[in-house]
Amino acid sequence: MKVPIPSILLERAWALECRAKACWGQDAQRLMVCEEAGELVSAIAQHARGRATAQEVVDEAADAIIVACAAVAVVDLDLVDLEQALRAKLDRLQSRVNDHDRKKQQMAIAAMHNGRENLEAGK
Repeated sequence: MKVPIPSILLERAWALECRAKACWGQDAQRLMVCEEAGELVSAIAQHARGRATAQEVVDEAADAIIVACAAVAVVDLDLVDLEQALRAKLDRLQSRVNDHDRKKQQMAIAAMHNGRENLEAGK
């Protein structure tokens, strides 16, 4: 299992994005969020077609994570708000993955049961 992004890195990104907002303005940082998100989407699509390397996707993902902090900063929220949203989204994803695994297991059990019934019927 991979190690999650250390909160110290998110804190550094958020602090720098707050400074960037002070330097270049809220509108410029909003546009930067859109630009970096678009570059990540493009890199993923290009990687799927063999036109971008995995490292290029990782680099764009890093930019997107940094500007995610900008998105929080430009609406005058902070890392506590981001952390709460992350926890809620991760909990929702965990629930969906657990449900999927449970359904897959139930289907496997049903298939085994049906296989036994078919064998018994064939005797």
